[in-house]
Amino acid sequence: MRFVVGETLAGDGDRLKGYTIALQVFGRPPSFDAQSDPLVRVEALRLRQRLAEYYSGEGAADPVQLQLPRGSYAVRATYASSDAPAVDAAPTTATASPPAPQRPLRSGSVFALRARVAAIAAALVFAIAIGGTMLRSWTSTAEPPAADRPPRTVQRTRIAVVPLENFSETPAFDRLAASLTEELMLRLGELDLYVIAIQPSWSRPGKALDGAEHGYVLTGSVRDHAGGAHITLRITEAETGALIWSEAYDEPPGIENEPERQAAVVRDAAAAAALTGPVFDAELALARSSANTLELPDCEERYRAFRSETDPALFPAALACFQSLVTRKPELAPAWATLAMLAIDEHVYYSGAVDGGAALIRARAAVEMALEVDRSSVAANLALARFQYYTGDPEFLRTAERTVALDPKNPEVLGVLGILLTAYGDSTHGLELVTRAHAESRQPRRVFDLARVFAHLQDNEPCKALAEALELEAEKWFIAHMITTAAAGACGDETAAADARERLLAMAPSFEADAIGLLDLWRFEPRLRLAVLNGLRAAGLELVERDGV
Repeated sequence: MRFVVGETLAGDGDRLKGYTIALQVFGRPPSFDAQSDPLVRVEALRLRQRLAEYYSGEGAADPVQLQLPRGSYAVRATYASSDAPAVDAAPTTATASPPAPQRPLRSGSVFALRARVAAIAAALVFAIAIGGTMLRSWTSTAEPPAADRPPRTVQRTRIAVVPLENFSETPAFDRLAASLTEELMLRLGELDLYVIAIQPSWSRPGKALDGAEHGYVLTGSVRDHAGGAHITLRITEAETGALIWSEAYDEPPGIENEPERQAAVVRDAAAAAALTGPVFDAELALARSSANTLELPDCEERYRAFRSETDPALFPAALACFQSLVTRKPELAPAWATLAMLAIDEHVYYSGAVDGGAALIRARAAVEMALEVDRSSVAANLALARFQYYTGDPEFLRTAERTVALDPKNPEVLGVLGILLTAYGDSTHGLELVTRAHAESRQPRRVFDLARVFAHLQDNEPCKALAEALELEAEKWFIAHMITTAAAGACGDETAAADARERLLAMAPSFEADAIGLLDLWRFEPRLRLAVLNGLRAAGLELVERDGV
């Protein structure tokens, strides 16, 4: 946004092209092909959506409103008096589609326009630049400084979205198909997938996506049905055409004019590509097939990548690597211990609410193997303590104490157990361990401060909890967004609550239905559990009740 605003104000809006933006903003090489790589078009789509959301909410009364019209990358501003037409932020000859109708706006000077453009650009750039890192592996060996480490490349899952087709004779369904397509791209993008926009004629089995070795295609259609709409969506493998997921929706008349009902359909499709969904399962199977020659250091690097980035997209590769490794080399206690930690992660974050405890059963078996190989292993004892916490075993406290004694300066041990002890109800001991974890860490580990958020909620200090939660630096960890939502709701900060709620539901579309079951899995002590539930409801989430809740 900053780049296109600057170019438009400089009078170069008519020369803005996708190729220029790709090189100047996204660092693409001169060989970039805008026709085959829709990166700039997808990001422009997201930016248009963000602008629309801003001006339909807190920016509704702004004297100057900015647009990025379809067909152009030059910024357009509506301002001035009610009888003045919308004008470009700077002279441009670019051809653009007419913008959506705007409410009348009063006049203002070009200097006010420039100031407003700069302010909005800075705010949007700041909003989309938020990110963070967390947890590294539990080994006490210090990692080299960030500047000395080679950059880590994360291969995001690619999914191509083909515009939904209108197979009816109802013209209004053209608008419905287009709206659903655009919303699907936005929702899938929020899941950190690499989203590609393609045309129906391009999609056929056996064709790779944007140079990728593997990818998926989402297609769909809209038809007439009983006066309403019959919507079908499906996800297939790009190379083989194998069906991964499909669903049909029979919607009553008027859905083309009801964004909330459209959003419900889109959320369902997004859930298929989210954690534990069919796409996730397919990626896990693919990772397993390529993990058969990796050794312990390779697997540990995959695990470090998953933990440090809090990125669910990295989970399948780490899990598959350790599953293969313990099969080939069952004498490795660290491999069994890490496999147990991953199984616990799967239970706590991904599938515990629906798998009937299967992940915990696998965790128990892996912990037992790790301890059988080496009972003094710090990694094995940490995995045991974590397993005991999530199964409600009172031996958790003794195991936690023993694990700390085995390696009293290990920041991972101190931080993980500090969080668990605080959630268990022993905030005094838990916060002490977190303080020590920070002291032993070479770099800030803000995720450990989740324990402080828990403690403030337990002590009925939600605004202090919110201040801590906003600094957790765990952008891809849905629990961080959940706890931030709860703290904001309990604090009464409507803006923070709305933002956190949106991020939470984007990452976990079915959270409102799953929330109470997830809290049961996490075994928060009663005060913390009640504070989180009340905060989530105060933030506007409609949690599905269970008997006795």
